[in-house]
Amino acid sequence: MAMHIYDLGWMLAQVLLLLCSAPLVAGIIKKVKSLLQNRIGSSIFQEYFDLYKWWQKPTILTPYTSLVFIIAPLVYFASVVVAAAMLPNFFGIQFSFGDVFVF
Repeated sequence: MAMHIYDLGWMLAQVLLLLCSAPLVAGIIKKVKSLLQNRIGSSIFQEYFDLYKWWQKPTILTPYTSLVFIIAPLVYFASVVVAAAMLPNFFGIQFSFGDVFVF
């Protein structure tokens, strides 16, 4: 089965949906945990605020910083995107490369 361009679009939509909803799920889990412990807890959107705050911080590079230190965040993010793309698609489209999970 050949992959069409609209299939690739659905796969990218799934990846974006998973990446954007992950902080919300983490916020809901933290909120439920705090409520079960009779605490108020933070907002379910606190993870989004933290991500925004962390993205505003500059990267500090010293003369001793190696290339591995610079490329590591990109490798981590790329591995998450590839893992999300390999998940079975909940839009009803099957991809042949999503059958094998190797990490």
